Amino acid sequence: MTTKLTFKLSAAAALTLCALAVQAEETVQTSEVTVTAGRVEQQLLEVPMAVTVVTNQEIQESSARNVGELLEDIPGVMVNNAGSQGLKRVSIRGEDTFRTLTLIDGQKISEQKSMSGASILIDPSSIERIEVIKGPASVLYGSDALGGVVNIITKKGSKKPFEAEGSVAWNGAGHGWAETISLGGTYKGLNYHLDAGYQSHGNIKTPLGYQKGTDFRQKNASAFLSYDFNEHFTAGLRADTFDSDINSSSWEYEQDPNSEFFVHIPKWKRDKVALFAEGKNLNEYLTRLRWDGYWQKNHKNMRNYVSLSPMPRAKVITDSLADNRIKTYGTSLQADWQLGESNFLITGYEFVQDQLEADTEARSFMSMGPMTMSNKQTHRYNKGKETTNAIFASMETTLPMDFTLNYGVRYTWVDSKLNKASASVNGYDSKGRYKNHDDGSAGKTGSDRNSRPVFNLSLNWTGLPDTSLRAGWSQGFRVPNLQEKYLMNNMGGGTIIGNPDLKPEKSNNFEVGARYAGSAVEADFSLFYNLADDYISTVHKDSREYTY
Repeated sequence: MTTKLTFKLSAAAALTLCALAVQAEETVQTSEVTVTAGRVEQQLLEVPMAVTVVTNQEIQESSARNVGELLEDIPGVMVNNAGSQGLKRVSIRGEDTFRTLTLIDGQKISEQKSMSGASILIDPSSIERIEVIKGPASVLYGSDALGGVVNIITKKGSKKPFEAEGSVAWNGAGHGWAETISLGGTYKGLNYHLDAGYQSHGNIKTPLGYQKGTDFRQKNASAFLSYDFNEHFTAGLRADTFDSDINSSSWEYEQDPNSEFFVHIPKWKRDKVALFAEGKNLNEYLTRLRWDGYWQKNHKNMRNYVSLSPMPRAKVITDSLADNRIKTYGTSLQADWQLGESNFLITGYEFVQDQLEADTEARSFMSMGPMTMSNKQTHRYNKGKETTNAIFASMETTLPMDFTLNYGVRYTWVDSKLNKASASVNGYDSKGRYKNHDDGSAGKTGSDRNSRPVFNLSLNWTGLPDTSLRAGWSQGFRVPNLQEKYLMNNMGGGTIIGNPDLKPEKSNNFEVGARYAGSAVEADFSLFYNLADDYISTVHKDSREYTY
């Protein structure tokens, strides 16, 4: 469904108190916190966006079992657990989870076949800090950043030659244990960090009792290594793996003796290898040149079971098994330029390609009393890819009287293609006849190309101690993924059909804000107005079928 001129105002008159928190006596002043939300290291007060930072100290002191629980108390951020304690997705400022871009070290966690957006597949023990950008950040970070960005920065080395730490934690809500160990250091230009962890949690305890089918387990390991060849040049690599076994259920079904529902994800695994090379202060103008390249595989096995009795003596069962594999290849090149005393320019190029392969087995059964009305099984296979190329430039100009002007542009090209979509159906109909034939339930093959520039413009003022005022305009741009354009998905007891005629989502965001970062109090106030066009949602086709 396309919605013209969709207006998004947050929390009655669009006033968000984005972070009002009294800090402990020993907390470091926020004005001294360095962030990379603007793709370069800056003091938080200099960033012309609404940004919240979860620091390493806060992560260490938290009892959070996953990244979603680290973020759930941030104003403007909503964490969706989809009925599971181990499965977390994030929405920002009321936007859909698909409109939140999730990054690890600036590189995207991709999701091309899901009705719920990308999940955060990393353990808190591997994280140095998390930066949450609220509002469109498409110029700096590209597609999917209409609502905002969650950028997870991992641990890398240490200031000492050797440091090690470990932890064991018990969580009473789910009778769960978590163990982590890490070590790292820096010695004669060599920087290293290793960490590993394991968690096992039982069903969650609620006021109504323990909710069945909410247990989960996860394990992780990572290794980082880099070498400083001299004061100007560094190169390194990072490899990490994260695997989980997740159950999900619903109280609504559990309270109904005539129905049953569960989702079991015995494997949701992310493997990644990333390389980088960086040069600093190469000449009078080129302050930094950085190249990144990475390979990532996101592999999910999932079973979704629904049993209903819509009327006496009737039984309807759908049992779906999915095996989804997404391989991502990405590379980027960024150059930072000091152009005189007043102008700092960031330029870059990015390439990302997602390759999707998906197998789905769907069994449907319908009976009326002792009579079987239908019993069939469908196998679907899909193969496709989405390729994104983008160039961007962002300028910061220092003006008199403590004003700073930020302005930028990104041009993005996205090629989407579904190469294969096949489905075979076999089983018995209501007359007992066996059938085995192909049908079109896997979606339709096709390809599409979209390109568009997006712009931003903002003004920041830092004329008062520990205070900054900002005003800005930014554009958002999101291309529909393969699921929305081409695929058919029957998870969750319903069927959603792709729409190849979907246009990219676009938005214009206007925002004014103020940030105060003193020694005892941190506060960020935002007033924003978001105008969205060609918004993608779903509409009913019949009682159990939808389309984008």
